[in-house]
Amino acid sequence: MPKTPQSLSQALFTLYSSLGFPQWHVSFTFLLLWIEPATVLDIYYYYFNASSHKHLFEFDPIKLPKLPPFSTGDLPSFLQPSKALPSALVTLREHIKALESESNPKILVNTFSELEHDALTSIEKLRMIPIGPLVSSSSVDSLTGKADLFRSSEEDCIKWLDSKLEKSIVYISLGTHADDLPEKHMEALTSGVLATWRPFLWVVREKNPEEKKKNRFLDLIRGDDKGLVVGWCSQTAVLAHPSVGCFVTHCGWNSTLESLENGVPVVAFLQFADQCTTARLVEDMWWIGVRVKEGEGGHVEGDEVRRCLEKVMSNGDYAKEIRGNAARWKRLAVDAVAEGGTSDLNLKRFVEE
Repeated sequence: MPKTPQSLSQALFTLYSSLGFPQWHVSFTFLLLWIEPATVLDIYYYYFNASSHKHLFEFDPIKLPKLPPFSTGDLPSFLQPSKALPSALVTLREHIKALESESNPKILVNTFSELEHDALTSIEKLRMIPIGPLVSSSSVDSLTGKADLFRSSEEDCIKWLDSKLEKSIVYISLGTHADDLPEKHMEALTSGVLATWRPFLWVVREKNPEEKKKNRFLDLIRGDDKGLVVGWCSQTAVLAHPSVGCFVTHCGWNSTLESLENGVPVVAFLQFADQCTTARLVEDMWWIGVRVKEGEGGHVEGDEVRRCLEKVMSNGDYAKEIRGNAARWKRLAVDAVAEGGTSDLNLKRFVEE
């Protein structure tokens, strides 16, 4: 069978992502593609669906069908009392109701069966069809023209990585909302990374060039000769490079899947939305990384960042186990989308129906 259907799904995912549509808008408006973890869709469904399920969220830990127990802090931030966003709640509720009104809803999910088997079957009424992992950041860059614009930057990054030892580099990229990181968190991240004395590649996207002069943390990291600070790089190429030892990420779903596809351990420096849930899965369900924990008042300390980095980058037993798990998930992710893999077959069956 030709590969057109999978290419179409990839193109839709790439287009919606590049245009900046909210993730739930893509999936529920078209009832086609969910681009967060299946676990997150389960949580939203049970939270908004029926009053018979609402009581499940009144206890800690929260226990939902076929899912691991969650604390309130593990839920998507929109559902956490201290971080709730009313406009997002209204939109989510409307979309869940629309989904519930369908007689035979089918949702293509950017995940794979081996990764979220129980979550994919948690909701009896919904047929979730895993077809991932789909689309790398390089595909989005090609669509938007970034690949040509930053080709020289990418070449510089790869050349720098080529000069480093295997699994020695800390790669730091916090997504499109990194500019919104609180100053205290930026300070903690900077001090924690520098305290490890490990080489690092740090992606910093600045909205305003004038901020470079004012950002003392950028001055610190740029002044450290162990690291390289860039405005952009091909995340796919970086994560595939043998010198990269861990990925400090906000745990956006696309970035998390890319780390899985490349077998790179994760340090989760989460910010909001589904990242809270994904970070829990990364640390406690898939065992491929650790979460940076907030202290009193929601602040992050530099020592905590350093602790997490050493936990996954050292030669200790825990780090070796994390690396072994990451390598195993890499094999499973690659197999899922290969010819005859679970995601490949799922998509073919969906098209044939």
